Amino acid sequence: MSLLYVALEPAPARLRGLAFASSHVRPDQAAPRLADGQFRLAVLELPANDPWLLPLCAAPRGRTALLVLGNPDPVACLRAGADLCLPAEVTPRELRARLQALLRLQGQPPADETPWLSPGFPLMGLGTRQVTLTRDEQRLLEALARHGGVLPRERLEEWLWGETQEAGPHRLQRLVGGARRKLALLGLDDSLETLRGSGYRLTRPLLLRER
Repeated sequence: MSLLYVALEPAPARLRGLAFASSHVRPDQAAPRLADGQFRLAVLELPANDPWLLPLCAAPRGRTALLVLGNPDPVACLRAGADLCLPAEVTPRELRARLQALLRLQGQPPADETPWLSPGFPLMGLGTRQVTLTRDEQRLLEALARHGGVLPRERLEEWLWGETQEAGPHRLQRLVGGARRKLALLGLDDSLETLRGSGYRLTRPLLLRER
């Protein structure tokens, strides 16, 4: 499950404590990410005087549940639209439990409407339908699913082939084209988006699960 972590700076220890595949953004970049439907959970950790705090609590976010950390005025955040407020000193164990509780309150999407990818096997499916992937297609989709947002081309090539191996000008485009054809076999046309000058992203969640 992907989670959006909104803070002035990434906090590696905090992100590890969340125990979810997490993507960090600064507050001035968060509103479109909250609205794009990629995340079911968001954690907002900003100072009380940050001008983005209450607007982000009130921002459209679809099914995304919003948890605010460390704010001394939880009433204002809750009234603005946050689902839960916790002190900054919350333990990782409690934080994970609170996030899992928010997911339960949301309810799970129907299994036959949620595409899945197996990290351990070259398989992807939707409900009972499955398609076989190449190893690189599987790694490409896994990277995008774990990142949860726009993944720059350079980082994607490094993930797939390392820093020293020459990827070639068209290798990634061919791989993306192949992955799109496999997605289309499941009726998931337009699920892998190219953002010119930025990178690639999935336009709907892709669950990571074992076979």
